Amino acid sequence: PVVASDVPACREALDGGKWGALVPAADSVTLAAALIASIQVRSSLNRNESHSYLQRFSPGGMIAGYVAAVS
Repeated sequence: PVVASDVPACREALDGGKWGALVPAADSVTLAAALIASIQVRSSLNRNESHSYLQRFSPGGMIAGYVAAVS
């Protein structure tokens, strides 16, 4: 499970919260509650789907994205 601050980079990496919990930045109470909840609840992510999504952020995936953007 992933818990992150709801800031642009984390929001993008977690696909708007699809791949992990996003909590308001600088909100330690909500962060603590989300961390506790993530420990108590087992992740139900589809492993194949999450793997292909994460490939976008691998070195090769990032390079391909940059090349596509400048082409």
